Amino acid sequence: MPDDPNFLSIPWRESHASIYADGTSATQTSEVHSVGSHGVRVIRFERGSNANVDPPCPDLVLGLDLGGSPNVRWSWGDRWREHPARRKGWFGLSPVGEPGFFEVEGRHRVLVISFPLGRLKTVLDDDVNQLRSDYGDLHDRYRQDRHVSFMANHLFELSLTPSPASQFEADTTVYFLLARLGSLANEKKPLEVQAVERFNLRQQATVVDYIEANLSKQIQIEKLAKQVHMSVRQFHGYFVSTFGLAPHRFVMHRRVMRAKSLIESGTELAEAAFECGFSDQSHLTRVFKKTLGILPSSLRP
Repeated sequence: MPDDPNFLSIPWRESHASIYADGTSATQTSEVHSVGSHGVRVIRFERGSNANVDPPCPDLVLGLDLGGSPNVRWSWGDRWREHPARRKGWFGLSPVGEPGFFEVEGRHRVLVISFPLGRLKTVLDDDVNQLRSDYGDLHDRYRQDRHVSFMANHLFELSLTPSPASQFEADTTVYFLLARLGSLANEKKPLEVQAVERFNLRQQATVVDYIEANLSKQIQIEKLAKQVHMSVRQFHGYFVSTFGLAPHRFVMHRRVMRAKSLIESGTELAEAAFECGFSDQSHLTRVFKKTLGILPSSLRP
């Protein structure tokens, strides 16, 4: 508890997922899976009323309520916070490197996603990396956001059917989800009263599908906007609000991640550059090194 001196001396864990491999949480865990290629773990469990301590770790941890209506009290070692009667779809974030103490009254089901930011930092933009230290008030109270809920549940579904295709999709979803959390953390007004215009889920799928299908070509923002019947100005605003970054940066990131997948599967660099819309192999190498911090040739099998 916050007033207990032993609270701040809880041993450090190398990952949040290790908490569920032993100790009290292990007996209450339903499923633990890895998803994607960056060490992200998803944990789904059901439990009754409980009080437990999460040790500090280097992961960013998201908890999504899947059902039940428990009253929750929690602390990061400073003060108590409280959220009465959560509902399905509410989520919260645990600060990186801080121990957490939780008291929950009532039976509930939870999906926990553990993001190892140390492994993810090379593929994240600066506005997403800020999650390491700047959460806005995302760790002070529970929130609702249908995009976060949808992507978190989708990651769990992908973890159940591991394959090269699902791994690629999982990495993309992880990027979207962290970008979304970064966008929410930067909002200055409470979500409940702030009117922010974003793509609905169908529009989001339409835009992403078009980008993925045309990565080998030059993608014009005018054509993207037409896919969802918007002006360029309106589309750009919706895109940034939804994904947390501009269309050009998003497309370039997707080109790099597609190239990474191709190279790891044995595709020659020149061919990967062509397939992913880069002007030549040198262009791919420059952007790849800038984005991921490594040369594409280092990924050859």
